[in-house]
Amino acid sequence: MRADDGLRGDGGGGRAAAGPPQPQVYPLERAAEAIAAIENRTAKGKIVVKLR
Repeated sequence: MRADDGLRGDGGGGRAAAGPPQPQVYPLERAAEAIAAIENRTAKGKIVVKLR
């Protein structure tokens, strides 16, 4: 048993609950950057290109 067990109250495991990544929204003018993020694998989650 670790000394800090039960102190965090998050159920243990040492990680905070983070939830799913939020989509990255790019305007149409920056669509090339959105595609580059996908190709470079730097995108976390979904990529959205906003048309309006």
